[in-house]
Amino acid sequence: MLAMTSEFNVDHRLLTPYHPRGNGVAERHVKVAVDILKKEHHQKQDTWDLHVPMAQLAMNTRIVALHNSSPFSLFFARKANGFQNYSKSTKNVMTHKQLCDRLAYMTEIVFPAIDKKSEETQKKMIARFNATVLHNEFPDGAKVMTLDPIRGNKLTPRYEGPYTVVRRTTGGSYELRDGTGESLSRNYAPSQLKLVLEDLNTLPIFEIEDPSLILTDSVCHILFNKYKVGDKVLLRATNITIPADSIRPADKLRPQFLGPFTLLEQHSPVTFRVELPPFYKIHDVFHVDTFRPYLPSPESLGIRAPAPVDPTVIDGEEEYEVDEILKYRFYRRQHQFLVSFKGYGREADEWLPVSNLDNCMDLVTTFKEQHGIIF
Repeated sequence: MLAMTSEFNVDHRLLTPYHPRGNGVAERHVKVAVDILKKEHHQKQDTWDLHVPMAQLAMNTRIVALHNSSPFSLFFARKANGFQNYSKSTKNVMTHKQLCDRLAYMTEIVFPAIDKKSEETQKKMIARFNATVLHNEFPDGAKVMTLDPIRGNKLTPRYEGPYTVVRRTTGGSYELRDGTGESLSRNYAPSQLKLVLEDLNTLPIFEIEDPSLILTDSVCHILFNKYKVGDKVLLRATNITIPADSIRPADKLRPQFLGPFTLLEQHSPVTFRVELPPFYKIHDVFHVDTFRPYLPSPESLGIRAPAPVDPTVIDGEEEYEVDEILKYRFYRRQHQFLVSFKGYGREADEWLPVSNLDNCMDLVTTFKEQHGIIF
């Protein structure tokens, strides 16, 4: 690795293991790409790769807060072409002099201005971050516990130790030694350390004007009573299995939150009963730390998702319009199809027997022909 970095004349940045924040820029862009794919692949996760070019274009043409420009415009020195028919447009090829003038303009004016703007924005971001977190600097000689990121099961202790802080490195990580005086094989990031109780008095005391700046969202909602009956919330999808999960071959593109759902009743200061679909075979009372406030899309962005379609009453029973048939299974001597309903999210997908799909048999027939299903 050292020979390769030397040959390509690039800096080799060393990171502590299990600490993705050490390369935050790359990890942040990975998160943005995954979020775009989650929203675009809809229910057909096996075709996520078809949406990668679209995700790439969206990321490259969006305005970045760091410098208020798009990566595409800075790289190509022009705006990206819009989605329209260019077959009848006239070509306007730049001359050699025009091209040289454009490159000189970008190099001498635009790029220095972008560099200055980026530096100013980064300073503001750092100041804002430093004002909203406690600086967990551990003094030399302090006793700390280390987080175990690969513990085998829930009964395994989350932290190991105690260890003694030897020094803080220039990169911000900490060198530790065990009880025998031997140094540990690797350094640890501050987020992977916890001060043992006997050394809590060594931490500096901070005066915080707004406690909500350093508290988690769930704790803020408890202290400041931000949830109430009738609110719509998103529910954390961890440990919740929905029918749509059966068509997802991997968890990477699985949604982190489901909903929105309505809060029906408050059981305690920190728990609410949530209105769930009837086929969710789980307890309907949740702690507030599993909630996220639901914020509808601003009207200025237009209609970004179709509104839920009201059920139609047929023979005295409510029926919902089927949008798409997603999967087939033979379950408990029944032919069942996983269906999505028009205007509803993936959390409303449901397995229905073929006898309940009499009013959309054209969709059933098409799905059977496409997948070679015979019964």
